[in-house]
Amino acid sequence: MAEYVSVIIRVSAAVNDGLFEKIKEESTMSEAIRRLFRKEIAEESKEQLEAVALRMLQDHESIDKIRKYTNISADRIIAIAKANGMNIQAV
Repeated sequence: MAEYVSVIIRVSAAVNDGLFEKIKEESTMSEAIRRLFRKEIAEESKEQLEAVALRMLQDHESIDKIRKYTNISADRIIAIAKANGMNIQAV
């Protein structure tokens, strides 16, 4: 019986080692892809935040509140508003 347990443990360890290596390779690949597309990812994030800012402007939220939740500058928020036909001023 102890012999079977020993074999099961060795097989399990070998399988786990194989899975660990595969996960490590996939993590390395994911990081490489993330680095390759860093600029595109940053641009997409910026566009999403600007879309949130626009919706907040449409809901008549203050520039300060929009800055707080999006970390977009007041000048950029005003530019977004003007580009969408809104007339707001920095407070």
